[in-house]
Amino acid sequence: MKKIKFILSVFLLICFVQLNAQIVAKKAASVDERALKASDKLNQILNLATAQYQKVIVINKDFFVKRYALRKKIKEDVNPTESAYKPQMTALFKQRKKEISALLNTNQIELYKTWRTQNRQQLQDSKPSNETISEEEIDAVEIM
Repeated sequence: MKKIKFILSVFLLICFVQLNAQIVAKKAASVDERALKASDKLNQILNLATAQYQKVIVINKDFFVKRYALRKKIKEDVNPTESAYKPQMTALFKQRKKEISALLNTNQIELYKTWRTQNRQQLQDSKPSNETISEEEIDAVEIM
């Protein structure tokens, strides 16, 4: 009986260590990684010129730095409320969208609008018919 308990304890310890190692391996993506991923996504959709792509990377890095700082502030807040931070987060997304739109030519702007409309439709299709999709939800899909 003692041998069975010992073997079971060792087995559970090995499982715990393995699970912990997997959790550590799934570390959150860095600002640079997130910025590159979001920039690559836009590049794929809009066929950005090299100069545009480089500027989009800078815009996305700035966005993610500010977003992470705001999210950290929310986590540290003892009693966070949506109304306290939602306007700030919305402002970050709007600023990013404005800066990126300023870089695009008219054809790219149309592609960008079309892509956002498609995202809205896909999100709407995945939700109950009585729920509407917010701009924040579309923005969130855009940076994934």
